[in-house]
Amino acid sequence: MNKRKAIISIVLCLTTLAVKAQQKLSITYDGRMFTDIMLYGADGKAHPARAMISTAVESCVIDSAFYHSTLKGKDKGKKDYVGGEFGKVIDVTKTTLDSLSFDGREYRGVTAIIAPLIDKKPYDVAIGASILDGQTWLIDMKDSLMTRIEQPAKGQIATIDCLRGNKKAGQSYLMYIPLKVQGKSFDCLFHTGANGIAITKKIAGQPWIAEVFEGSDGGYFHYNARHQYRLPNAKVKVPYTKWEITETVKYVPMLNYNCVGNILFHGHTYVLDYRKNRILIY
Repeated sequence: MNKRKAIISIVLCLTTLAVKAQQKLSITYDGRMFTDIMLYGADGKAHPARAMISTAVESCVIDSAFYHSTLKGKDKGKKDYVGGEFGKVIDVTKTTLDSLSFDGREYRGVTAIIAPLIDKKPYDVAIGASILDGQTWLIDMKDSLMTRIEQPAKGQIATIDCLRGNKKAGQSYLMYIPLKVQGKSFDCLFHTGANGIAITKKIAGQPWIAEVFEGSDGGYFHYNARHQYRLPNAKVKVPYTKWEITETVKYVPMLNYNCVGNILFHGHTYVLDYRKNRILIY
């Protein structure tokens, strides 16, 4: 009887841990993911923060106003710079956080960039790919859940083999998805902070719609305006798979790289496998 109680206790404990490992998300209509985390500042206290999950930034990014006012942080880190998505170099401070609590575990000694985030931002922190790397993540777009798992389940309807970023360019954590847009090939940075699909080269012979867009560069630094073009109902296909969607694609002349967000997996569950550089769609 005692043995049975012990087994039940272990099962309940494992179940509790599994529930804690689930990270509840808030997913926007265009696939961007936000969640609540805890940061530990210079005062040693836990501070709640709103975070965006971003697979397109190497380190975590913390809004400078939030860092100084809430975390009581000082500019003790070294000066560095980060290239904005449109080539503008922005001076920032790179520092190391004591700890960050996310997905039911505590990450210690987290490298973070202190920088001014966009105006009227819905978040204070961007969780970068350095936190996600080396692990396997189940992302449920329907129930808005993110779970760290050991092995992906079988039965996927498509498997995307991704490319890793160039280490020499400081992009070892980033992953790229090969796409074909209207039959043309593009290697697109997988950017969960992006609000769709954007490319840096206009496809000839297509009915592009010109527009001026004001806002941010896809989730980080603020700029005044940009000229871009829209191609509605573009055929977007992952080569060597049967995965194809019809979606609006943007051509942004100022953009430094092609990118694709969660819009590619709208309504599905997918596994982001950093261990084997692949994405499995269910």
